Amino acid sequence: MEHIKHCNPQVASAKRANNSFTLIELLVVIAIIAILAAVIITSTGSARQQARDARRTQDLDALATALEVYYSDHKAYPTGNIGPGSSSSDQGFCIEKATGTGKFQNLLTQGNYLSTIPKDPLYQDVSDPDYCYWYQTKDNGQKFKLFAKAEKDNFEPAQKDGGLYANYYESYSINSGSNQIAFTGGGSGGGGSFGSLLPCGYYSVQDAEGNVYPTVQIGTQCWLKENMNIGTMIQGTSNQGTNCSSAASIQKYCYGNNSTNCDTYGGLYQWDQAMCGTTTSLKGICPTGWHIPTDAEYKTLEINLGCSTAEVDNTGWRCDGVGTQLKPDDGSGFEGLLAGYRDTDSSFYYLSSYGYFWSSTESSASSACWRKLYSGNSTVGRSTDNKAFGFSVRCLKD
Repeated sequence: MEHIKHCNPQVASAKRANNSFTLIELLVVIAIIAILAAVIITSTGSARQQARDARRTQDLDALATALEVYYSDHKAYPTGNIGPGSSSSDQGFCIEKATGTGKFQNLLTQGNYLSTIPKDPLYQDVSDPDYCYWYQTKDNGQKFKLFAKAEKDNFEPAQKDGGLYANYYESYSINSGSNQIAFTGGGSGGGGSFGSLLPCGYYSVQDAEGNVYPTVQIGTQCWLKENMNIGTMIQGTSNQGTNCSSAASIQKYCYGNNSTNCDTYGGLYQWDQAMCGTTTSLKGICPTGWHIPTDAEYKTLEINLGCSTAEVDNTGWRCDGVGTQLKPDDGSGFEGLLAGYRDTDSSFYYLSSYGYFWSSTESSASSACWRKLYSGNSTVGRSTDNKAFGFSVRCLKD
């Protein structure tokens, strides 16, 4: 039988079209494949993060167990300058870099507490690693804490470990209070300070005397959240010196000549003492890596909190609403304590009513710029005063 053939070209074309994909159908299929691939890749990446985070908890728990055995033998956890370089365990350091005779890794392996020291799964042997295992001690080696950064924001063990930081897994000694050991920024750790591993606000900073200050991020700036309280108290009847060769050589006033006020509000400093007698460096009495803010940097703070650029250069009371934000428990985290001041007549005035904060900017040979907060105002005061007044000092990260 003879096969019937389509003699109409349009009919034949239509039949061929019914047996193939149109351009739109092809694009839809490609899009579906791309979506499925993205889902698979995302799922795989998330699973790998979860696996690495799980390994971190296992590593830190193994380290913690070895440290408890070490404590049983030595009546203290590894302590002292056992980190990379001269890093102290009280300041904290990156374990991966603590190699060599007498260092952290050597103490545990040579004593057969661990055969090998674990490394963070993403650790890279560079000067500023994003991931490493951090070790820190307190109370002369009677407490320790281990920190590891979790990749997943919702990593449950990090959120429920009883420590201070929801995005870090923390394993700590069995002694009471060990879970409350906070990051301090004093140690370089051979791999960057704590500030290179945590964002501002998640770590604290230690001064040369051992006082610890929390931090807060405000706009583009990282501030200490408390007034400086370093130095030896002297009576308000005496002028302070300019010596900063040691923490003990720094002199401070405590409001009303009462040392407990320094514990609460921080010290009060004459400008020359705050600046350590020099204008060539802004560090002054601040911890290493921090400095006394300039007048311009205080303006930046105020603009970050809503002060207009047209108003920020004014003197007197200005920047309505910003003063409220800078005071304790009012939103910005600056926590500007109203510590009063020490006058040039040797008396103290306005505790809990006013707070005065030196800047590092001079206005003349005998005066410098400051900021002022008042309990009854929502604004910020900006002016200058005699350097012999005793004001509070805040520090800004370099």
